[in-house]
Amino acid sequence: PGTKFVRVTTRNAETSVESLRREYELDDKKRIFLAGPTPRSSDVESWRPKMVSLLSSFDGIIYVPEGNANPEKDEQINWEQKAMLISDIVVFWIPRDLQTLPGFTTNVEFGFLLKDDRAIFYGRPEGAPKTHYLDKMYDKYRANDFGPYDSMEEMAVDILEYMEKNFCYD
Repeated sequence: PGTKFVRVTTRNAETSVESLRREYELDDKKRIFLAGPTPRSSDVESWRPKMVSLLSSFDGIIYVPEGNANPEKDEQINWEQKAMLISDIVVFWIPRDLQTLPGFTTNVEFGFLLKDDRAIFYGRPEGAPKTHYLDKMYDKYRANDFGPYDSMEEMAVDILEYMEKNFCYD
């Protein structure tokens, strides 16, 4: 196998929907999209840097829908939808906090992708509020998939194993 690397792509001025399209057409790397609540203020810590760190041995591209402090909403939506749709797997980590990380958009994305053919990894910290329905829907429609996890570390190990097992790297 070739040398492994992980490239993290965030939404900013240089990563337009068009650049995602070019990257997809020119690059055969596998892709992971990190879906879940995004902090809306700088005093709220994001969960994504930890997940990226846990996936550091992944050979491919990790799409992180953060990075631009004030993105134009429609462009942000377009970028996220495109990145999600070109990803090989989508990871939902939902550390819901109704005041700081409510995850309302995450609920829509989760429902939209629940019946998708790709692997969907889903987890949330034990006791995360308002996740019981997500758990039930995941169990109903994705019973043979991965989750629900209550440990980000355990989920990351399974993501890496899944990617190694199911995708050949040249």
